Amino acid sequence: MGEPLIQGLHLPSIAVALGLTACLISAFTALLALLRPSYPGYPAWALGILLLSFGVLVGAERTPQTLVFAIAVGNTLLALGGALLVSSYRTFSQLGLRIERGFFAALPVYTLLILFFSVVQDRMDIRLLIVNVYCGAAMLALLWICLTQIIRQPRLRAGYVLSSAVFLTIPLTALPRLLLFEHAAYLDVTTATHSNLFLYLGILVLVTGGTFTVQLLHEDRRRLEMADLQAELHALARTDPLTGLHNRRGLEAHFLALLARHAGNLSLVVIDIDHFKSINDRYGHEIGDRCLQMLARALNENIRPGDFTARYGGEEFIVLLPRTSQAEAVEVAHRLRSRIADLFSNSVGLPPFTLSIGIAQHLHGESLEELFARADRAMYAAKQSGRNAVFTLGASGSPTSA
Repeated sequence: MGEPLIQGLHLPSIAVALGLTACLISAFTALLALLRPSYPGYPAWALGILLLSFGVLVGAERTPQTLVFAIAVGNTLLALGGALLVSSYRTFSQLGLRIERGFFAALPVYTLLILFFSVVQDRMDIRLLIVNVYCGAAMLALLWICLTQIIRQPRLRAGYVLSSAVFLTIPLTALPRLLLFEHAAYLDVTTATHSNLFLYLGILVLVTGGTFTVQLLHEDRRRLEMADLQAELHALARTDPLTGLHNRRGLEAHFLALLARHAGNLSLVVIDIDHFKSINDRYGHEIGDRCLQMLARALNENIRPGDFTARYGGEEFIVLLPRTSQAEAVEVAHRLRSRIADLFSNSVGLPPFTLSIGIAQHLHGESLEELFARADRAMYAAKQSGRNAVFTLGASGSPTSA
């Protein structure tokens, strides 16, 4: 037994209405692709759903005089549209495997087979098999792309999950027609059956729902890229470009965060390269910059977990030591001074140099500027004492050799 007909339903008229609706949506999407900057893949999607919609219209408007033309052109447009949809998602997802090439390469064979089983042998069942194999493979390719991207791009997961749901509607709405494979009379897409009606509705869901999910993916990617750019700009605003350490702005933000967690138990170390102007004058600014970069790297490699380094300006560097008393900070400073002196005395291509270091422990209610000023006074006392030394400055205000 075949499928019962829907009495009073003129399916070609419904198909034309659905096809025109899909064409309008597709044309509007194509116009957006032309007028609005978009990611790679969006134009291919717009053209693909436009061809799909035209394929539905051509197939629905068949007459005895245009039957072969409508079958060949309509099904070819459907297949070409499906290949473009695969190309769209593959390009947007930035997959290296160009799986759409296989669909484009198979298209001439597909069209010739449709013509053969329309003109030489009028076999509607075989035509249905060919169309379903080709379009089913395209839907499987789209689902595979979506599933791989759900894993690889978790920040775009919502868009790919919705896309997968849309692509699943096509095989589900085509399934009733496949179950009628042995009843050729019910396979004609113009016959008023529930299975054919579901098929047209599935194509409409693909055009409308698919376009919505494509838009969602593009907007999500644009939003994420803007967020990443803002984060990068935020980081650049707090980073010294020469050394890669935090600058004064980054130091201020980190100081306030540390102060909130370790109030009253925070030490600041000011480190200055001795005779740095002489290094620049004798060896050139390029060598001076390399000395600054190497010192920054050495500081990062020799500080404790949780300590914080920054370049304050010129040849002055800062180390913030949370949960550290002044006496403990002195031990850290001597270790840094000794290790860095050994490192630069054995470095190739860079002149050896020493460090003058000043230390101050944070006092209650003291700002970063006030704390730095005390440590800076201690550092200048170290320089005045002959350099290559560590000095502290406590609440008394008198620098002391450590």
